[in-house]
Amino acid sequence: MKVLLVDDDTDNRKLLKHTFESHSCEVIEANDGQEGFEFFTIHKPDIIISDILMPRMDGFQFLKALKNDKTFEPFLFIFNSSIYTGSDEVDFALSLGANGFIIKPKKPNDFWNELQAIIEKHETEKNTASMGLFVDEKEYVMKRGDIIATKLLEKVRELEEAKAKIEDSEKKYRDIFENTMEGIFQITPTGKYITVNPALARIFGYDSPQEMIDATSDIGQQQYVNPEDLISLQELCEKQDFVEGFETQVYTRDRKKVWISLNTRVVRDLHGHILYYEGTADNISARKQAEEQLKLSLEKLRRTLTQTASALASALEKRDPYTAGHQQRVALLACLIADEMGFSKEEIEGIRVAGVLHDIGKIFVPSDILSKPGKLISVEMSLVHTHAEVGYEILKGVEFPWPIAQVVLQHHEKLDGSGYPQGLKGDEILLEARILTVADVVEAIASHRPYRPAYGIEVALKNIEDNKDTFYDAKVVDACLTLFREKHVMFE
Repeated sequence: MKVLLVDDDTDNRKLLKHTFESHSCEVIEANDGQEGFEFFTIHKPDIIISDILMPRMDGFQFLKALKNDKTFEPFLFIFNSSIYTGSDEVDFALSLGANGFIIKPKKPNDFWNELQAIIEKHETEKNTASMGLFVDEKEYVMKRGDIIATKLLEKVRELEEAKAKIEDSEKKYRDIFENTMEGIFQITPTGKYITVNPALARIFGYDSPQEMIDATSDIGQQQYVNPEDLISLQELCEKQDFVEGFETQVYTRDRKKVWISLNTRVVRDLHGHILYYEGTADNISARKQAEEQLKLSLEKLRRTLTQTASALASALEKRDPYTAGHQQRVALLACLIADEMGFSKEEIEGIRVAGVLHDIGKIFVPSDILSKPGKLISVEMSLVHTHAEVGYEILKGVEFPWPIAQVVLQHHEKLDGSGYPQGLKGDEILLEARILTVADVVEAIASHRPYRPAYGIEVALKNIEDNKDTFYDAKVVDACLTLFREKHVMFE
């Protein structure tokens, strides 16, 4: 079936075209009655769907022209139009020889169903479109004039209402634009302002948006503390179309530095070329200052914790002079292993603190046992073994940013469960504690003790290598071996 759509509303034509094409129809489109008349001559459609109110030639004139031309084959003519004069409009359309009138707007399915009903009625009555008019010329002119005038007036009223709504929306937008606390901007790809609202002008220290626009010819060079930040922002926008929360420092008019957070999107033309960037800006200097103060406070607190840990370690070493420096060396080796394994600086700092404090519980072990030159008897060994739990009790109430107390408690546990004090196995042991265990064993074997001479680093490395996956974590052992055998760390 071949269909001619005649309507000056391109959106309506597009909707109807989709409806007909979804039912395998061939569709020809025309912008008004005059073009429709020309296309009808060329394409000879089976059905014409026409609006009424159109420029150059309206729907009534179009149908009349078709009826007055005796050379045309029979066809179905159906009006598809909004109505303003009620049944008079429909009756007049049918009196001109139209086969049907479908009032718009209609959903596609509803439109199709009404069309099918009109077609079925036409086929049942075996009535093709008459080649003449059902009204005389005088009646045609009068009724058409009344209907078209009414439709035009209603159309004007609709347009005025739409214009009023647009103006109201523009006013609301302008109020928001002018009075919002957020800075709003539009900038060209070359770094010049197109639009600036009062809030953005205030952020940059200008008295008015126009003053800011006039004073800024190159945003990147004049306003960005780091001009490459603007380049980075534009590159991100080109890739993502929208960037949220981009933080950067800018200069105000009097060259003060402030921090702003930008939400920016790129606006493109139909071909994908960038027209401009637009977005919002918030002054976050107060937040940044608060964050910096918090950072300084945390660093000060961390230094205090570190100094306290070192003081506790020094107190222990004074009771056990034969192992002086043991905790510091263990902490150093544990940090090197953690770094080799890819731990962050923050995580490594936690391991360092745990290393410095891992034997703090020995402060409750009698000093004569700690410095005894011979082998310890069972009771003495039991007392030494309590140092992990005592260390945990000392440290558990301290609010470290890392699980220091748990690491200290677990630093003598072994993967196979043969360690103490809890007999933990495998992943039950914190990874930080597994690192500390290896560092502790290596330092202990390689160093001098009251009851034996130093065995040296090679003996220590062979011990952890022989017992990896049994006592010690294989990844930790491998990292430690890499440090000494490939990177040649000096430890003795």
